[in-house]
Amino acid sequence: MAVRVSELRYRLAIVAPTPSAVVRHLGGWVFDQVMAGWDTTVFVAETADPRPLSILGAEMAELSCSATPPPPETRPHAVAVAVDLFEADDRVHRDVLATLTSGRSDVTFWGPSQPVELDATLARTGYVPSLAARAFKARALAAAGLADAAEVLYTKPPAVGVRRIRRSTPPPDSRASRSS
Repeated sequence: MAVRVSELRYRLAIVAPTPSAVVRHLGGWVFDQVMAGWDTTVFVAETADPRPLSILGAEMAELSCSATPPPPETRPHAVAVAVDLFEADDRVHRDVLATLTSGRSDVTFWGPSQPVELDATLARTGYVPSLAARAFKARALAAAGLADAAEVLYTKPPAVGVRRIRRSTPPPDSRASRSS
């Protein structure tokens, strides 16, 4: 059975009004996701120069109202949605709510404010991009002729009682336990 490399990578879909909105409000986060190995596609309502997004490592596609849903094997593992588009576009609103209730993909919202409808279920998180992400975001902002903005994400908080795994802690060395 041959498996394509693209089938092994996580897919991130970002839904945005414009490419410049992504670069300004989410650029560092996008770059860090791409560097972590995510295939990242930005679906925009208004197309424009894709160069700033390509500087971040993301691809751009048109957010089409007539598009059919992707087959299950190509659905994104995570979706990041602009709050203003979620609140203004009925199709985006319906599809995002369906994704939230189905649990098919992780959903993150981004923008200057939290979705009013989901206010009680989301937690605000400021994102601090890596040093490399800040450098690439600065280049993308310059290419788009934009000023920087804080990166704010809104996600579901972890469930109570769920223990988070600390990534900085290396696994115990099994050889050391055998030698004692």
